[in-house]
Amino acid sequence: MPWPGRQSRCTSGRHEVAVGGLIVRSPVDDLDFLGSMAGAYDDDAQRWLAWDQEGPVAETRDWFFNVDDANREHMHEHLDDSAGHRYLEALEYRHLIVVDRDHGRYAGAVQLFEDCQVNAWLAPHFRGRNLGADLFAAAAKMAHQHLAVKELYAVVAEQNLPALSALRLAGFQHAPATTETAELQPGLLALRHRTRFAQTC
Repeated sequence: MPWPGRQSRCTSGRHEVAVGGLIVRSPVDDLDFLGSMAGAYDDDAQRWLAWDQEGPVAETRDWFFNVDDANREHMHEHLDDSAGHRYLEALEYRHLIVVDRDHGRYAGAVQLFEDCQVNAWLAPHFRGRNLGADLFAAAAKMAHQHLAVKELYAVVAEQNLPALSALRLAGFQHAPATTETAELQPGLLALRHRTRFAQTC
């Protein structure tokens, strides 16, 4: 969903950045959206994201995790309307998909909200591989270099040490409370990533 006043010069309005072993890009269709969301519904992801949402069962999630660059078109044939944009058009935030650089497998997602909060996760099979810093660095690069966002912030639980470490390695720093973060619940921290020069691509 385009943000008012922010015009894209990327081809077909789609954005893409690569950091380390990950690519963060705009979704092409609902298959991209659903595949990237599949990594957010296991128990660990739900706990750290502070979600309580019913999602696809494990068997369905695994189906999405098997989609890659080589079989993507074939997989479309097995999922009705997956080439459409019904889910994407209903979003009130900017959704970006994360794929691995080698095979194009769904590795997670990045959500960017209009108050400049970033939310991101890795799918289970990409955790524990030191990719968290790449994930948040790519999110910051996308925001600063493609979407003209000078400052973005992430909210994370103090006990989520892997996420805190990844954010810090990606250049996020603790910042004073602002309008958006002044009323954070106990146990949550806000970290910010800033640049002096933000631009569209």
